[in-house]
Amino acid sequence: MNILAKRIQVAPTLPLLQRGRELKLLPPLGEGWDGDILRRLVLLMLMSIISLQTYAVEVPHHIAEAIPNARLSGGGPFRYFGFHIYDAQLWVGDEGYKPDAPFAIDLNYARNFDGEEIAKTSREEMERMQYGTAVQQEQWFGQMKAIFPDVKKGQHITGVFTAQGVHFFFNGKAIGEVRNAAFSKAFAAIWMDPRTKANKVREQMLTGANPVH
Repeated sequence: MNILAKRIQVAPTLPLLQRGRELKLLPPLGEGWDGDILRRLVLLMLMSIISLQTYAVEVPHHIAEAIPNARLSGGGPFRYFGFHIYDAQLWVGDEGYKPDAPFAIDLNYARNFDGEEIAKTSREEMERMQYGTAVQQEQWFGQMKAIFPDVKKGQHITGVFTAQGVHFFFNGKAIGEVRNAAFSKAFAAIWMDPRTKANKVREQMLTGANPVH
C-alpha cells in the first residue's frame, strides 16, 4: 500500500456548476443584488473551500510522530539519463527546512533496486561531495547495507532526520537507524547539498520549506 497516497477526491459537483445556463452575469453592486444571487455567491465560496480541503495531503503516521505539525514542503521526480528512478518528497515542521530541525525525505521508487545498490550509490555521493573520512564512509556503507532492503516499484524508503540521527522506514515500518550527526549530515546532503546531482528535485522539495510565522 502506498503510505504516501494523497487523499485526492473530487468534490461533489453541484447543479449550479453542472448547468452553465443557470449562471447569470452578476450586476454591479447595489443593482439587483437579491437573495438568490447572494446564495449563489455563498455557494461558490463554499465550493472553493471544499476544493482546497479535498486536495490536502495526509501526513504519513511515521513522519507525524517524529515531526510536530509536519507538512509537505514539496517534491518531484528524479531521473538519471532519462530513466525515472524515484519520486522524492521533503516533509518539514513549523521551523521549515533547517539542518538542525526535524525533517524527512521520502523516496517512492519507480523501479526495482537491490538494497546494496542503494547503499553503494549513497556512499559514492557522500564520497563525491567529500563528506566524512574514508574510514567513516566505509562504516556508513556497512550500516546502510545492513538497513536498506531490496525495493520494488511503488515502495518507499523514508529517512527521518532528528537531533539523534536518521531513522529509516520501509513502507512506513521502522527498519533501522544510524545515531550519528556526521552521517545524518552526509546522507541528507545527497539531496539537500547544492552540489547534489538532483538539483531540480532539490528546488522542488524546497518550494514550501520556509518556517511558519
